[in-house]
Amino acid sequence: MSREIFDDEQDCLDNFKDQNEFYYVSKDSDDSDPDSKKKNDDKWWLPTPKVPADGLSDAARKFLHYQKDCVNQVLKAAMAINAQILSEIEIPESYIDSLPKVRQKEPTKAYSYHLEQH
Repeated sequence: MSREIFDDEQDCLDNFKDQNEFYYVSKDSDDSDPDSKKKNDDKWWLPTPKVPADGLSDAARKFLHYQKDCVNQVLKAAMAINAQILSEIEIPESYIDSLPKVRQKEPTKAYSYHLEQH
């Protein structure tokens, strides 16, 4: 299953190679928006999208919506695999004891939340 997800993800990325209507620049590029640097300093790794002054064509919009749907499917499949694996992991009793009383009732959710945050 993970190989299938990887292949789907790779297909999504490969679909972008032939498009030329928009592109991305790094945050420190001369082409990037100086205001976006101030707003997203904590997300320095995110590139800045660049589109034509008159906006995207209908074809490019449809392409991006389709890509968004494909990527969401890949994300959902990956999250399902992660949830399955997390449900099979034995959670240490010391960790469960350290949780607030509300979270102790659902330690798997708390543990997966903790893993996502770190």
